[in-house]
Amino acid sequence: MKKNFLLFIGLFLMFLSCSKEKPSEIDYFYKHFVGNIFDKDKKMQIFMNLIKKKDKVFGNYFYQKDGKNIEIEGKFLKDGTFLLNEKNGNFKFKITGKKITGFWKNKTTKLDFEALENYENSEELEAFFHNEKNINLEIFYLASKNSNISDILLKNFFGENFIKNKIEENLKKYAENYKKAFKGIDTNVFKTYEHSIISEVIFNEKNILVIGNSFSDYSGGAHGSHASNYYVYDLKLNKILKLKDIFKENFENRLSKLLTEKLRKKLKVNSLTEASYFKDEIQAIENFFNIPSAKQKFS
Repeated sequence: MKKNFLLFIGLFLMFLSCSKEKPSEIDYFYKHFVGNIFDKDKKMQIFMNLIKKKDKVFGNYFYQKDGKNIEIEGKFLKDGTFLLNEKNGNFKFKITGKKITGFWKNKTTKLDFEALENYENSEELEAFFHNEKNINLEIFYLASKNSNISDILLKNFFGENFIKNKIEENLKKYAENYKKAFKGIDTNVFKTYEHSIISEVIFNEKNILVIGNSFSDYSGGAHGSHASNYYVYDLKLNKILKLKDIFKENFENRLSKLLTEKLRKKLKVNSLTEASYFKDEIQAIENFFNIPSAKQKFS
C-alpha cells in the first residue's frame, strides 16, 4: 500500500513538472500574428509583432490596406488578459495556444479581433532575458531560430567578439564586461547606474526582418543617454541590406534632399541651423530601417 502511494505521488509530481510551461515561454516571448478586425460585414487584415517581458507588453501592428506602422504598449494581467494601448484606441484579448481572441475599441466603437500566430514569409524568434539587480543591468535579446542569420544577429547585438551559437554565454559575458568597466567605483555611486539593451521587432513580413537594438544608460542627474541601431535582414539572401541594395544608383543626393526637406517641415523651420543643427543638410547613413509603407525607389 505504501509503495503504491509513493508511486502515485511520484507520478503526480512528474505530471506537474511535465505539464508546466517553461518560465521563458511564460514571462518572455516574441510572437508574430496575422488576423482581422471585424467591422460589421467587413474585415480588415492586420499584421502584429508582440513582445512580452513579464507583465510588460509592447510591439506594433499595421493594416494591410495602408501599411502604416502603429506602436502598441501595455500590460499582461494575472488572468491572462493582454491590454494594449495605441494612439487611436486599445486592444483587449487573450492568447489560447496560437490564437488571439478579443476586441479593439475606441471611445465610440468596439470591434471583434482574431489572429493566428504565423511565420510564413517572416522569422520566428526566441526571447532571452538577463538582469543583474545589484548593478541595475537589463538585457533583452531576440534570437533567430534560423541558423543562417543567427550569428549575424549575435554580432550586431554583442559586438565583434561574440561567442557563436552560445546565447546564454554571450549574455553572461556582456554582464561581466559591464561589471569590469566600473571596477573600483564606489559601490554606493554604482547603485544609481542603470544600463539596458533591448531588442525589438520593427517589421517582419515578406522575408524582410527589421530589428532595433536600443541602448540606455543613466548615471544620475536629470537625463540619461539613449541610442538605437537598426538592421534590415533579407531572409532569402541571408544578409543585412544596405541603402544601395534598396535604392537605385546615384540615390544619395536625392535622398539627402528628401530627408532634409522632411525634417525642416517637421521642425517648422526654413533652415535646420535655426533648430541648432550645424548644417542645413541631412546625410543618409546605414543606421536605418524600412517600414511597410516605404515602397518608393529613388533614381
